[in-house]
Amino acid sequence: MPIAAVPEYLGKDFKTASPGQRFGIYLPIWTVRVDQEGDVRKRAEAKSREGDEVAALLGQGMDSAIAALRKRERKPLAGLWDKNDFASRQSWKEVCAFTTEDAKRMQALLIRQQAQSCTISTDQLLRLHATAVAPFTTGLGNEHPLENGFAFLNPYGLPYLPGSGVKGVLRAAAQELASGEWGTSDWEHSKDHLKRHEVHEREKKDEKKGKHLFNASDIDVLFGSEALEGENHLRGVLSFWDVIPQIEGNSLMVEIMTPHQSHYYQLKEAAGSTTPHDSGSPNPISFLTVPPLSKFAFHVVCDSTRLQHLAPDLVSNCIY
Repeated sequence: MPIAAVPEYLGKDFKTASPGQRFGIYLPIWTVRVDQEGDVRKRAEAKSREGDEVAALLGQGMDSAIAALRKRERKPLAGLWDKNDFASRQSWKEVCAFTTEDAKRMQALLIRQQAQSCTISTDQLLRLHATAVAPFTTGLGNEHPLENGFAFLNPYGLPYLPGSGVKGVLRAAAQELASGEWGTSDWEHSKDHLKRHEVHEREKKDEKKGKHLFNASDIDVLFGSEALEGENHLRGVLSFWDVIPQIEGNSLMVEIMTPHQSHYYQLKEAAGSTTPHDSGSPNPISFLTVPPLSKFAFHVVCDSTRLQHLAPDLVSNCIY
């Protein structure tokens, strides 16, 4: 049976661990000697030509059979601590389940956020509640043995949407509005005609501290921007909190995407070509999602003092 890559004294039962831990360090998908021996015996029992060959190898001893099957180009035997493909498929079921304690922790984190938000002035805080109408995923780009990662909040091991992701989506939406993709807009973000906001910059060498004009749009003031040549980085006035979803049904879901042209996207020859064609083999890829009807609470905080300092003209146009 495949095991997790953890010390033996931790045992093998991780059902009470958090989803993030079960998806991470406690994922039992790694091949051990018992798995290799079981695979060899299963192959030897097959009523086929390959079964006869493996049975003959097994007659020379288990060590010899394992060594020979490891060298095969077609269907090689998994090596020690290699990922076990069968165990990988089964592990999704173990990862999805939520315990009662997991649900309590997620509720407690949300209550903590709500308590913290009550200490902030209402003219500086925007709170929005939303319900997912479709499966939702986050953190797919995180590295993971199962290929597709997922964002879990440490040290709690619970699903979350990072505030940086919320900020990135809203900034991209503002940039699209500014570009005119959605019709006319009051947003301004053209790098060729940036609005000039008057701010206090840090004191530089051989320069006196004071007011300096620098190029920044309203989007840069709100969301921040990297430094243009010869200027300082700009920290935006908006802060976005992490979002802790309240999971519907107390269980995550597994979705599957099946790209049919992976040979084209990865530039690997299939049927003699790397161009798209109908002979491409489908490649099912599983990934974790938050189920529909899960609840989300978004919090955005505006540093009004800094906004007044950076762009007083923008403050005058704000509607609370």
